[in-house]
Amino acid sequence: MKFKAIAEITVGQNITREKETNQKYYTNDDLIADLHAIPIIFIWNGIEDKTPDTVHGVRAGDVVYNVVTSTAAIVSPQNQGKRLNQNIAKMTLTTGQIDPRYLCYAINESKDIQKQMAAIGQGTVKRILTSAMLGEITITFPDLATQEMIGDAYF
Repeated sequence: MKFKAIAEITVGQNITREKETNQKYYTNDDLIADLHAIPIIFIWNGIEDKTPDTVHGVRAGDVVYNVVTSTAAIVSPQNQGKRLNQNIAKMTLTTGQIDPRYLCYAINESKDIQKQMAAIGQGTVKRILTSAMLGEITITFPDLATQEMIGDAYF
């Protein structure tokens, strides 16, 4: 199954184009801290608010992906409300059949996914994926109970 079939992918804005300068942005340091945080999961109820203030904002429980480092994490409550920059993509799951912790495990650890990312990425030294490219990655999911066990062990 392709990522675009299970998640809506939103990439952050170029921060040099932002008019408001006092915004807090979700950075790679935030992503790494969230990846290694105590494994408390906050999952949004699936209702996505499409107002301009939240399209590029993150909430606790969102799955985020750094397009430069190819690392995924789940946003912690400490980083809720920060805005996405152009290097971070938010993956809003559109189905309840995917455990977000398993998705992070698969993106970060699956050799098959890493191989696909390397094949389609842009760049000569470091491969960078656009949101459209990320949507084309194919992933196979076990049943939800197995996903939850793997996700629990990973986090």
